[in-house]
Amino acid sequence: MWRTSLFYVPHHPMPLLNHLSRPILVALAAALTLAGCGGGGDAASASTSVVPPAAAEPALRTIQSVGVAGADATPMLTVRAYADLAANVGAMVSVRVDGVVTDSIEVKATQPTNYRLAAPNLKPGSKVDVVYTNDATVNGVDRNLYVQQISTPDTAVLSTAAIVSFDQGSGDAAFDGQNVVAGTSNLSSNGALRLTWPVPNLTETLTVRAYSALAGGVGAMMGVVVDGIQVAQFEVKSTVAQDYAVAVPPLKPGAKVDLVYSNDSEALAGGDRSLFVLQLNHKTTAVVPKPANSTIDKGLGAAAFDGVNVVPGDTGLYWNAALRVVWPEPNLTSSVTVRASAQAAGGTGATMVVRMDGTVLGTSTVNSTAPADFTYPAPAYSTGSQVDVAFVNAGTVDGVARTLNVHYVRSANTVLRPTDTGVKFDAGADRAAFDWTNLSAGLTSLTANGALRATWPTANMTDAITVRASGTLADNVGPIVQIFADGILLGTSEIRSTSPTDITLPALPLKVGQIIEVRPINLATGRSLKVDYAMSGKTVLQATAGSLNAAWPALNLTDTLNIRARADLAGGTGAIMQVLVDNILVGTAEVNSTVNADYRFAVPPMSAGRKVDLVYINDGQVNGVDRNLYIAYLTTANTTLLPTAAGVTLDRGFGAAAFDGIDVVAGTGSMTTNGALHMNWPAANITGTVTVRASAT
Repeated sequence: MWRTSLFYVPHHPMPLLNHLSRPILVALAAALTLAGCGGGGDAASASTSVVPPAAAEPALRTIQSVGVAGADATPMLTVRAYADLAANVGAMVSVRVDGVVTDSIEVKATQPTNYRLAAPNLKPGSKVDVVYTNDATVNGVDRNLYVQQISTPDTAVLSTAAIVSFDQGSGDAAFDGQNVVAGTSNLSSNGALRLTWPVPNLTETLTVRAYSALAGGVGAMMGVVVDGIQVAQFEVKSTVAQDYAVAVPPLKPGAKVDLVYSNDSEALAGGDRSLFVLQLNHKTTAVVPKPANSTIDKGLGAAAFDGVNVVPGDTGLYWNAALRVVWPEPNLTSSVTVRASAQAAGGTGATMVVRMDGTVLGTSTVNSTAPADFTYPAPAYSTGSQVDVAFVNAGTVDGVARTLNVHYVRSANTVLRPTDTGVKFDAGADRAAFDWTNLSAGLTSLTANGALRATWPTANMTDAITVRASGTLADNVGPIVQIFADGILLGTSEIRSTSPTDITLPALPLKVGQIIEVRPINLATGRSLKVDYAMSGKTVLQATAGSLNAAWPALNLTDTLNIRARADLAGGTGAIMQVLVDNILVGTAEVNSTVNADYRFAVPPMSAGRKVDLVYINDGQVNGVDRNLYIAYLTTANTTLLPTAAGVTLDRGFGAAAFDGIDVVAGTGSMTTNGALHMNWPAANITGTVTVRASAT
């Protein structure tokens, strides 16, 4: 049975519209939308997004490609085509799959239109023919068929692709392989476009963030074209920012991406319909339309691609036009993490939108009442960049207020808290959350729609904290710990060493009273964690029973231990010396002086009985030269200790072997192998004074 497309009405038919009543205008608008008229229509139903509630941030909408199943789930093949009519008759088109005619249609549209024809599910290798059968000239008017592309939901092929050929002829001659030319979009004679169906090529996703100003209750029709292939066409009916996910071929730098607005109107119901494209996202690339990265080619149909009436790119399309973008190199090369929690309401969590310098980095639903991290790829940013965290679905259900708690925003060595100086809360829904008009001080818990807004600070995690810990493994996995300072997650690490090892992380300047927590998250039978301490600068916080969750103390490494030492260098490298006091690693130094020199370490007050370990860890030979460490003495303000003193021992070995008590000799100042000098600090023994009287010239 022959089927025709819905009618096509030229854009801005003002003389006609001026004589129509408003109900007729609204009905006509709906018909135009269904027909996909205005340059890029659809002879069947258009792929239209579900209309979201205007009061909340709409969820991501997945848009089907132009090739979709019919209403009865019959597989469909979409042919995008138009025709030159003769005697008011369009081009007759048949589709054959593996030699069997599956459907036919009259192409009567004079602008590119999607025609959906019944076909079996196409598989790679299927033989597909699109056949033009009624070429003629009537009263000097030539009938022609123009085919732009052929599509299924996951595959699209241009008529000019290398895999397409045009077999000219009528009837069987269109399939005889006798008069064959390369594939073409202009079929000026009877014949068949012939191809072997390829593997799916609409394998990636482009997300378009857009909204529409409606006219007559009808939103903007937007087509998405990638390198000449129309991959989607749908109505943007949301009046607030909405993400639309569109299947596209793999996008590479240099690809041509066009967003086509095709049903502009100022007449229907007194409304001025417009399309606003806020952003395009694909993997690690984002484009916010502006003059530097896009253009707007005004016009309908082919005129939107002719380069004649072109203005600089912008987010607003107020005329029929194509927003034209050359896809850039990946630009979301940084990242930012928002730590957030929420109080859900009605079973729905808080929706959070994160922006950096106007680019939307992502939208997330926060469901957890416990703080969790949400990490987004971001463009390069620096001090002074604008960061926004918006809450977009505030509401109360059964007396429970939905709440978004923003604990902080972090990237590398910089953290921004919502209560920091300069952070503002911009109250309002959708675009009003970014208008700087209803401002209050920043806060952690958001119960109304709006955005926390701030400029990115200079790097402020200028301190470093070291956690010393060890663990046992189970199933070859060690304990994984999260390290917090004042509620800020500094880092996550797996501890695979059964002997004490150090984890050093950047932190905000540590203050007395801040809570330091080392939180294991995967302890299990056979997998254990032992934390020794946390240390920063001249302060150490010791663990209790192998765990740490306590307030940061005041400075407590207030004494100075001086070690006088020298070394034999090998390969230009001196002896590496570690100093531990009561099992706290207070410092590491390379002894690279070949004559005695002083090496100073901040230590706790050195009262009698403290355990001191001096460890040599890089003994070796280079080109026959032996590296060695020599200790002359250790001293504080009122105490001195020789390495040969009674009770001092040298435990030879590396790592844990230097503390195992197996290969132990009397203390010595000459450390010619890896090992540790073990000693107990004596009582003050510098109890007298000596005066030296001297002069010099």
